[in-house]
Amino acid sequence: MRHIDIHTHILPSLDDGPTAVADALELARQFVRNDTDRIFATPHGFSTVYHADPEVSQAALTRFSKEVRRAGIDLTVRLGMEIHYHPRVVQTILEGRALCLGSADTQRRYALIELPARDWPTELPEVIYELALREIQTIIAHPERNLAALAREQLIDEALAEGAWLQLTAGSLTGQFGSACERLSRRWLDAGKVHVIASDAHDPRVRQAGLARAFARLDEWGLSSAGEQCRRNAETIWRMTT
Repeated sequence: MRHIDIHTHILPSLDDGPTAVADALELARQFVRNDTDRIFATPHGFSTVYHADPEVSQAALTRFSKEVRRAGIDLTVRLGMEIHYHPRVVQTILEGRALCLGSADTQRRYALIELPARDWPTELPEVIYELALREIQTIIAHPERNLAALAREQLIDEALAEGAWLQLTAGSLTGQFGSACERLSRRWLDAGKVHVIASDAHDPRVRQAGLARAFARLDEWGLSSAGEQCRRNAETIWRMTT
């Protein structure tokens, strides 16, 4: 089965993803070898280290898509952003300065929001609610790697109660980020709290492309139905943002 990956850092020279076009193309080939033919490029936005303006990202996507076609790689890439949480995040999304998966003229938009690594904003439920009022679905990127969530799982439940989706990193399921992330990922998947699995791929060597190993781990855990739901949600995101 072909996968869709909603969280990748494949566009060269924008953030901490590949710096060379050759590495970005190798990452693209990795996706295809791992049965992934559709991805969102989600460069960092509004972090303290990296920020790519929408027009810069769009130009980078246009250039890279030409390179992908020239190389004969069967991969379709759409644009999004991993939006680092900040106090004016709702306003920047509504103003178009923070990119969603999907534009204003698509059926639905999805905001991939990265929280601070150690903290959990107290106003996050209000942000989720404000975005939902405008038909924008909040997706929390890799919450299993957030130290506050590791310590206080009720924070996740509060976000879910407001309608947020959770996106786990494939490497968390396979132990790449340690046993605590792996155990938490398994527990959340078993409890039906996870909506999407994505690679968060950065380079072809360490933070690689591909979802096959993660979904194989779900099969090992007896959680194939949770994996199927995550696949369907990714398909829905792709279809609704066409």
